[in-house]
Amino acid sequence: MEDTKKGLSCKSKAGDTPLDIALKFTIRASGDDHVQKEANALNIIQHYNTIPNFREGLGRILPSALRTRSEKIMRMLLGTELGPEASGFGDLHPLHELRSDVSWQWVNYLKSCFTTAIETRRNGRVPIEVYSEACIRDNVIPCAQVLDLLTMDDMWKCLDENGNGPWSLLCSSDTRIERKLLRRSLKSFGALALHFISNGGLESFEDTNDECGLNPFILLLIRISRKEPWTSAGIIDQVLGKAIEASRRFDPGDSLINRFLKKAIVTPDFHTVRTLLLHAVPVNLQHDDTTAIEYACIRACRKGLVSTKAGKKVFSILLQHSDPQRLQDFSSFIPGAGLIHSLADPDWKSGDEAGWILAQLVKYGVDINGFDEEAPPRSRVPPLVRHLKKKSLLMASILLEMGANPNGTQAFDGDSRAIGRPVLICALKGYASALYGVEWLALMTGFQIACYKGFYNCVRFFLKYGLPGIWSKDNHGFTSLHFAAIGGNKKVICHLVERGFDVMAKAEGGITPLHLAVCWHRRAAVRTLIYLGAKDSFCSYLNTNAQRTVVLEGDPEILSI
Repeated sequence: MEDTKKGLSCKSKAGDTPLDIALKFTIRASGDDHVQKEANALNIIQHYNTIPNFREGLGRILPSALRTRSEKIMRMLLGTELGPEASGFGDLHPLHELRSDVSWQWVNYLKSCFTTAIETRRNGRVPIEVYSEACIRDNVIPCAQVLDLLTMDDMWKCLDENGNGPWSLLCSSDTRIERKLLRRSLKSFGALALHFISNGGLESFEDTNDECGLNPFILLLIRISRKEPWTSAGIIDQVLGKAIEASRRFDPGDSLINRFLKKAIVTPDFHTVRTLLLHAVPVNLQHDDTTAIEYACIRACRKGLVSTKAGKKVFSILLQHSDPQRLQDFSSFIPGAGLIHSLADPDWKSGDEAGWILAQLVKYGVDINGFDEEAPPRSRVPPLVRHLKKKSLLMASILLEMGANPNGTQAFDGDSRAIGRPVLICALKGYASALYGVEWLALMTGFQIACYKGFYNCVRFFLKYGLPGIWSKDNHGFTSLHFAAIGGNKKVICHLVERGFDVMAKAEGGITPLHLAVCWHRRAAVRTLIYLGAKDSFCSYLNTNAQRTVVLEGDPEILSI
């Protein structure tokens, strides 16, 4: 007996007895290894039980014994059916130290030992909050039986020193856990949220805080997805549906709900969008200056919304839940813009994607030529003009293929040069590829503008296809060569003369292209026109000839030419 007592009392250099060491091995073990280590510890405890007054030292041993998560070890140490609390060790708090891999049997035993711990806060937390955070950190789906054991009705009203209950604390997990870990653990978080909602946590929050219980949940999702979207795997929409059904304060028109809908649209999370729409969250109601469907159109290109199957499903369901009349509305965010206007973006790369989204809008009744007649003059343009102005050329070409009016609409009063017409926009900006099939009916033709601006590819395009308006003159009798001379692009001038334009064509008052090139100080154009056969001549309109004009203007270089 004395030898046994002496052997069991021996301590290592770290100050551990054989029992201390056995308990540590059991704490670290898992699975079958835990069973073996537990058996070893029980065998050692049996020997300790033969030593008189052994239980007087239990105060030091019990904390380690509790961490083994073994009911057998605890019962053998105590030697009775009484729990630690009844044995005078009530200052232990194992339920406030639960790990994610704890078994429901162990929790059940601890609950029977520490009868008041479930509703008691220690270090600001009740046991279910401790267990929940452990599961999220370890990305472990919580055990339903453990959650049930840790749940009591009055627990939801147990607030911390800041007035936060379990639902608030769960929805502020990102203040204690790194956000990328939380995004990774959304299935774990979702399972916890579903349990909290089903057992009254959300309703208790609403009673205590006088606000909708969805707010903290939605704000959490918005916060964790600032840098990269959440990947919900269907769990977010389940939580959302449950929360909406449980809430007595849910308002589908609330600005936060609509902000969340827009976030789900660009994620894109089809299941979450569908859940919100099925619970009457409006698609056509303006929040933060845009409706949900308008927001989807504005973000469609930059966010790659229709580049994925999920994104296309999101866009389709938005249209399905839209009011057909409201689809014709014009934006307050982009003056004069309808939904097709909102798609304007120079970065469209895929014709399939651009064509798909346009076809969907037209299918649901959006007018391909519609414009806001009450918008400011510069914004009172059809979709095709806006796409051309914004260099959204792929969309512009698809709009033409789908039947958009290539001549636009005279939406402005006054000077015809202010008309928002695709023909003028194309010529002014040099969009050769967007010109195919356009009818040239304007007071100043697109070809004349292209010649003046020096857009060689546009000029070649007109001439190649023999488009109408090439040989037109303006109301002063200026030909396209006159405009090219004003612009001064010698390449365009040469091409026009090669294609039959008269280098000595006279406009009103006898003005030739050479006169205009001199007046505008276009030295290269003067040299080119003379090389091509232009002669000096008297111009009654200017009351002088070209040489005298040069002297009057004081340009010796042109005079020498």
